[in-house]
Amino acid sequence: MYDTQSSDISQEALTTYQTYYNFVRLISSKLNDRSILSGNFDHFGYGPGGEDHETYQIDDYANMNSIPFPLHASDTDIDLDLKDVDGSMASAGWSSTVNGETCMIFISAATGTAYDGTTIKPTYNNFKTVIGVLVGGATSIPGLTTGTNVVTADSLNDSDAENVVNTLLGLLLSL
Repeated sequence: MYDTQSSDISQEALTTYQTYYNFVRLISSKLNDRSILSGNFDHFGYGPGGEDHETYQIDDYANMNSIPFPLHASDTDIDLDLKDVDGSMASAGWSSTVNGETCMIFISAATGTAYDGTTIKPTYNNFKTVIGVLVGGATSIPGLTTGTNVVTADSLNDSDAENVVNTLLGLLLSL
């Protein structure tokens, strides 16, 4: 899941969103290199038609990797209510049985004040572990702990992606 908040869409914003999306793909590539990755790229409803955020379809890595940057998911009204994220994750599940570990990587450029008292939990019913990734100058994700289950990705490069994967796999192994 990644959070791309902006008050309006300019070319600069679209470039930023595409950079974040490419980073998501880089993380998924690194994770697939070290595991058998299946999952769902969820941009939490920025597309037309209201997406289902309670029943996630499982997609294999090859299919996930073929998904182009979702331009339709970038509109002029991107103000994610983080209470919706937390509420949806509490009841969210997978459309079919999941074999193996389940996790959520929550990538956010939101400022701490954007959470408005809401927290993102370190685990949900169908997500055994949650890690946060701070991008775009974000300094915290309320509910998650920097150094434990929050990674800062300043450069959005190979090293940052490896750090995300190492943190995630380390947490999964410790459970």
